Amino acid sequence: MTKRPTSDLTAYQRDLLAVIVDEPGQTGQDYDRRVENVRQERTSHERIYRNLGELVDRDLVDVEEVDGRTNAYRPTGDGMDLILDDVSWLLERIEE
Repeated sequence: MTKRPTSDLTAYQRDLLAVIVDEPGQTGQDYDRRVENVRQERTSHERIYRNLGELVDRDLVDVEEVDGRTNAYRPTGDGMDLILDDVSWLLERIEE
């Protein structure tokens, strides 16, 4: 079996990246609420921003300043490709 494309990410990071791909240009607080809904669990602000930072460091997400205190996040081409590859990988497992 081939390695899952997102296996180098935590499940939380994978879900966060998928949410960012689905709704690019939102703030960390917006994504915090979306991930909580997807995962059905409460998360801390520290967790969301630490994981956003890791996705930025891995060049999967770009950050842009909206104002002096607020940032917005968008997937990079690599981030988009990784999620699409992950979806394809999952579909291949279903078809087997």
